[in-house]
Amino acid sequence: MPIRKDRFEALREAGVSPGTNADQMMEFLFSNRDFAFRMREISEELDIAQGSVGPTLKQLEDDGLVVHRDRYWAIDEAYATSREGMALTGAVAAEYDDGKTFDVDAWAEAAEDASPRDGSE
Repeated sequence: MPIRKDRFEALREAGVSPGTNADQMMEFLFSNRDFAFRMREISEELDIAQGSVGPTLKQLEDDGLVVHRDRYWAIDEAYATSREGMALTGAVAAEYDDGKTFDVDAWAEAAEDASPRDGSE
């Protein structure tokens, strides 16, 4: 099954291969980023063997993608924010892509026009 390009980019940056248990866990935790889950809950929700969940979460934690407190696991906020930023950047860039060449100057000008002003100019 194909995946969205922004998800592909996020996985590449995170070092997580599409379709793996790690990918499923990351997508689940990202989609539920307002919550933290016990390993058992992740295992049941994703139908992944509980013995695989712990080591996978530990590897994701070592990679800085998830965090845990006590027995609860959640997506790392810095990673989630970065992933959202990449998706937004990709969406804006796509607006300026004519399918042949990417107009960097037009994109940069639009980004400058859209940036918040702090009144210091």
